[in-house]
Amino acid sequence: DDVHWADLPSLRMLEFLAPELPDARLLVVATLREVETRRAPAVAAVVDRLGRGARRLPLAGFTVEEVGRFVEDCTGQRVIAALAERLQRDTDGNPFFLDEIVRRLRGTPEWSRSAPFPISHGVRSVIRQRLEPLPDATQRLLSAAAVAGREFDLALLEAAVGTARAELLELLAPALEIAVVAPVADRAGRYRFAHALIRETIYEQVRASESVALHRRFGEIIEERHRSSLDAHLPELAHHFFAAAAGGAEAKALDYVERAGRRALEMLAYEDAADHFQRALHLNAMSPLADPERECELLLALAEAKHRGGQGDESSKACRRAAALAREIGSPSLLARAAVGLCHAGVAWAEFGRCDDTLVHTLEEALHQLGPHDPLRAFVVARLATEQFWTQPLAAVDALSDEAVALARNAGGGRALAYALLARIHCVSGPEAFDERRALIDELLTLSGGRGELAINAYLWRFGDELQFGDGRIAHASGERLIRAVQDLRQPRDLWLVPSVRSRQALLLGKLRRSRTARRTGDGARGRRRECGAGVSRVHVHGPS
Repeated sequence: DDVHWADLPSLRMLEFLAPELPDARLLVVATLREVETRRAPAVAAVVDRLGRGARRLPLAGFTVEEVGRFVEDCTGQRVIAALAERLQRDTDGNPFFLDEIVRRLRGTPEWSRSAPFPISHGVRSVIRQRLEPLPDATQRLLSAAAVAGREFDLALLEAAVGTARAELLELLAPALEIAVVAPVADRAGRYRFAHALIRETIYEQVRASESVALHRRFGEIIEERHRSSLDAHLPELAHHFFAAAAGGAEAKALDYVERAGRRALEMLAYEDAADHFQRALHLNAMSPLADPERECELLLALAEAKHRGGQGDESSKACRRAAALAREIGSPSLLARAAVGLCHAGVAWAEFGRCDDTLVHTLEEALHQLGPHDPLRAFVVARLATEQFWTQPLAAVDALSDEAVALARNAGGGRALAYALLARIHCVSGPEAFDERRALIDELLTLSGGRGELAINAYLWRFGDELQFGDGRIAHASGERLIRAVQDLRQPRDLWLVPSVRSRQALLLGKLRRSRTARRTGDGARGRRRECGAGVSRVHVHGPS
């Protein structure tokens, strides 16, 4: 074992023995770290000669699947895919690093959610031993590179530390030799730390004042170089300026972090968006000029990101905080948006058989404060209609939902009209209103162009109607359109609809086994689902942004 640390006489004995092995009933297994052998040229030469007549088995890091099995074996607990992926990414599947992390974390509450992974003393020691032979100047360069991130650019480092690129290459050479860093394929001048844990260990040793100054410098360089295309670099700018905020860059940090959150929301990166908005809330709170209106806007953005990411309860909490703040600052529009967002951030729906009296009170409060021509009235009235659907006389609910549609049309349609139409469909969901519902669904499909969330909702209602009316052929076609819309949008929270629809289609054909199989798949994949009669009924469109 550890041939890279063996003395030369022992290695030469192995070299003498090796040619005799093919004719002997003897197996010799020698393990070594190739990176370590390069430090001793004489050892490397013997190992190379041994390798010519031996079978070499390079050991790569564990795959994501293997990481999951490894952690399950160590802890006896089932590992979710997201955790296995994160562990594999941060350790490159290195079993030693994995073992150290799992050993450190498994005794802590909710260890599977811990972020970032703390680096145990054992791993730190191994990494420091590996870095110890490097020249001081190389270690200082690696410290600056660690502030830049897991990947770093020599041009960025050159501008930040004021050292010529040729000299940087010379300083980096020893780290490349022992594979602490490696070039990024097809990216000239770009390098990457071999493990996230190596970068973390180095970063932890950088003085706080130096780290803040470097983060700010990196942010300013990126800002200057990409002034015409900042949107493409918002995550980097948000990261560096947030880390530099302790040194007095709160305003710029808040601006970039909020912009990065809204950009992530547009790109459907909901978890990233939520992280950015939470950081923005922290920055706004720590500012001497904290803006309560901006805080409310950030809470509403956080609510949307949480909702879209499938965290309905967290979304509702953010909306409640936004509603309380809107009351304090006396903003009817913010109160209305928070009220509409309550209960899953803008889903025009009511839980079966129940009415949330607190929500109704908040909606009525917002409605009372809004002006008669405020476009938000359509959202509030629509949400009020659906929330009271199970507890108020149908005539009253019908009148409210009809008023919401009229208000939305008068306000110019768009998002408000889509929201009001979906609320109206829910409020006239009985069989006697089939013709009206069909016309409303057609209008929704026209608004959506047959794509996106609106189309999914429209097809979902249509599929449910056709199932209830027993038209299997048409229901099958609507189900296929619904499935295509879900697959095109590729939102995780909607994927349960595919096996659910498949189950119903199989049931109509009398294929009970296939129906049960699809149904079980859907039950495992879905989040919350609401059904009405034989069809699935869901209203799921976002309120005012």
